[in-house]
Amino acid sequence: MGSVIHLTLSINANKGEGEAVFDFAGTSAEVYGNWNAPEAVTAAAVIYCVWCLVNVDIPLNQGCLAPVKILIPEAKHRTKLMLLLSSHSSMATRFPFNNASSLARAVVSGNFQENPLQAPLWSRSNSTQSSLAKDNSTNEGFKGHDMLAAFTARWQTTDSKPLIIDKSEGSYVYDFNGKKYLDSLAGLWCTALGGSEPHLIDAAIAQLKKFPFYHSFWNRTTKPSLDLAKELLEIFIARKMAKAFFVNSGSEANDTQVKLVWYYNSSLGRPDKKKFIARAKSYS
Repeated sequence: MGSVIHLTLSINANKGEGEAVFDFAGTSAEVYGNWNAPEAVTAAAVIYCVWCLVNVDIPLNQGCLAPVKILIPEAKHRTKLMLLLSSHSSMATRFPFNNASSLARAVVSGNFQENPLQAPLWSRSNSTQSSLAKDNSTNEGFKGHDMLAAFTARWQTTDSKPLIIDKSEGSYVYDFNGKKYLDSLAGLWCTALGGSEPHLIDAAIAQLKKFPFYHSFWNRTTKPSLDLAKELLEIFIARKMAKAFFVNSGSEANDTQVKLVWYYNSSLGRPDKKKFIARAKSYS
């Protein structure tokens, strides 16, 4: 964003076929080639560029994106989008910004004639259409809910009903409509022992009866924490040079690891040694 780098957007609208191809050319200073962006990023850039067509004050986002084809909805949405794509001038007066936002959401939401973008991320993860289509007032009441949901576009929480999990049994979870799902991710890789496991329930109740929580700051801790740390290090090959540090997620673990390495180098008199090398698109 800080340097002067040009990005070209070519739009080829085919009215007969009812589709438009958005082709981005150019690259950033750090990344070369024309295939460095995943489909989700490319789709987001398409929406952003549609917004830019109606408001020139918004700078065109920079980046190098692969071409992507979208299918234009029928009737009123198709007419509006074709008009939008064919005329870059005076669009700010024809379509207010909020209308353009609604149009962009219509292009990438469930109003497609068929599945676009070769089943993008949002459609692949939204496997609950038949379940959510049921007339269920309990589930309907959560449309446009108040949570800031992770990995979820804001228009999704506004325009569609969420999948609400109600209970779990073993490796399966059930939504409010009673539909059964295999929890193949084990929550977020943290419930490998399954749901409603009696041993875990008994252990949790026993601990809650003693106390629910205490921190491990300022050389204070709890016996269960010490016992678990000892058990983990007993099965760790390099246990003589290791310590256990408990966190709640992989994100916290990575963040802590980075800070520990920085602290280590600073202690050795290398405060400027802070760079990390990671694979492209890796979880780091």
